[in-house]
Amino acid sequence: MVHVPYKGAAPALNDLLGGTIPVMFDSITGVVQHVKAGKLRALGVTSLKRSTAVPDVPTLDEAGVKGFEASSWFGLYGPGHMRPELANKINADVRDVLNTPKMKSLYAEQGAEPGSMTQPEFSAFVSAEIDKWSRVISTANVKLD
Repeated sequence: MVHVPYKGAAPALNDLLGGTIPVMFDSITGVVQHVKAGKLRALGVTSLKRSTAVPDVPTLDEAGVKGFEASSWFGLYGPGHMRPELANKINADVRDVLNTPKMKSLYAEQGAEPGSMTQPEFSAFVSAEIDKWSRVISTANVKLD
């Protein structure tokens, strides 16, 4: 494969749908409707577990790229000097909303799952992600142009 840099997923998706490029990586939420409509063929998901939005699509790990995991995620952040009790309260309130059946359903329709981590769990997750991708960058000898 040849890497073709785009200024965002939307122009790349347009080129994929138009046949200009043969393959792309994107979040499931960006392509699931095209997959379900038969306009795109999902080759694999990059999480370690299958997506509930496209349960018949294997993970790349299942397809033979052992240990491959690259998932999109979003986080809620506040100022560094925020009082811990306030951060914990906001985190608990947001998790309560995200875990309602209505929100789970809305997320599932888009091929996503709402988060359920506590603030300390999310902090540890972000640190682990930084460590993981730092190792990838170092191992691949990635340089800024």
